Amino acid sequence: MMDGSKVTIGIRVDALEFVVRAAGSKGLTLKSHEEMVIRKSEFASDRTLAVYANAAAKDIPRRIVESLRNPASVATLRLEVLVP
Repeated sequence: MMDGSKVTIGIRVDALEFVVRAAGSKGLTLKSHEEMVIRKSEFASDRTLAVYANAAAKDIPRRIVESLRNPASVATLRLEVLVP
């Protein structure tokens, strides 16, 4: 990603959706094959996908979290990157 990139992450489960907006940076490497983290701060590690997010995990509505726990639920993760 480039500096100034805008990142939008959408989590959709059944009829529920939650959207997080964040920023990209050329310093982000996302080398981890097991984890990705969207951060509210500027801290970056090999797991960081985006920084300066407008929400944290605690902000995800409980109905979505409960739906994600159900093995029968279908979830979709949408990642959009707008490069300047």
